[in-house]
Amino acid sequence: MMFKNSSNRILAGGVLSLFIAIGVGRFAYTPILPLMQMEQGLSGLAAGNIASANYLGYLVGALLASVIPWRDKRGYYLKLNLAISLLTTGIMGLSSSMVFWLIVRFISGCSSSIIFVLASSIVIDLLNREHKQPLIGVFYSGVGLGIAFTGLAVPWLNASLGWQGAWIGLSLLSAVLAVIPFIGIPSHNNPVTAAASSDQAMRDKSISVTSLIVVYGLEGFGYVITATFIVAMLREMFTSSLVSSSSWVIVGLAAAPSCFLWAKLSKRFGYVYVLMSAYLVQAVAVILPLIKPDAWGALTGALLFGGTFMGITTIANALMRNLKPENSSRFIGYLTAAYGLGQIIGPLIAGFIFDVTRDFDLALILAFATLLLALALMAFGSSSRKRS
Repeated sequence: MMFKNSSNRILAGGVLSLFIAIGVGRFAYTPILPLMQMEQGLSGLAAGNIASANYLGYLVGALLASVIPWRDKRGYYLKLNLAISLLTTGIMGLSSSMVFWLIVRFISGCSSSIIFVLASSIVIDLLNREHKQPLIGVFYSGVGLGIAFTGLAVPWLNASLGWQGAWIGLSLLSAVLAVIPFIGIPSHNNPVTAAASSDQAMRDKSISVTSLIVVYGLEGFGYVITATFIVAMLREMFTSSLVSSSSWVIVGLAAAPSCFLWAKLSKRFGYVYVLMSAYLVQAVAVILPLIKPDAWGALTGALLFGGTFMGITTIANALMRNLKPENSSRFIGYLTAAYGLGQIIGPLIAGFIFDVTRDFDLALILAFATLLLALALMAFGSSSRKRS
């Protein structure tokens, strides 16, 4: 059995930690949002505020994760925050108070960010030690699997239990899966301080730590508008709900294998070059529904978006681990904090734009431009460092 091996148990626990905390705890809001808008009459700005509260919590959690000396108790704090994530997902369905939602989503964001940083640190340390770096993509596939799960489960739960039951049902179903990380990940795990391989370290010289943090922060803004509003946006564009509900399942199913594929490409062609390619593809994904406003354009955009947003996360975090192997938790925390800052701004702007214009066109154009800016900064920085 694969789970008899302790490394496989830790990897499986890491995958399901991301499934529960990010795929469900963080992104369940996307397919449930249109249901809450119909039943509760949420405006675009209110919907954006709830999303940004979650992303503010994500930023705070990332900052905490970067400064707290977790030492050998990373697994213990990971499990504690998994319990918080499950709780905050479920209790979203127990109230219709905006203040309650804002507080709960803030706490949920904080716990999901800490889980992401600690799980990334634990699993990437393990895979680097055992020279199994391509499996980093398997680890990050947990997010895509969780997203696909919410896309399939939310319509079913809503049909019988309403939007409140969707939140509660997702929490209960996730609690069953949480048994694996609780059992598989040791509560005490020592950090690994081994340096990156000389081959990879040489490739990584084409980007600095500061540049990586900046362009990843721009990704936070560039991706989050689509990640938050894609289902609501497509419901506005199409009379049938089939396209909007299918789009989120496609995003998740594309995200799951993409992490492994981008990791393999990065190993072969270099992290920075492949990261730039992923930003370019995502920029096309974001703008495609505007260029081709039909079902084909919407679903192709969802496929390309799902195929890149977690791939970019996979590459960026693995790259930071190679740049700073001696303190991966702290620097992955800095990286996640920059990402979180971009995420806070995006939904606020998109929600405001929707209330004024009654569509997301301008917000998508801003996201597209932001991704191109990040791409240009990487290209310029890589070229400058090569010349120097």
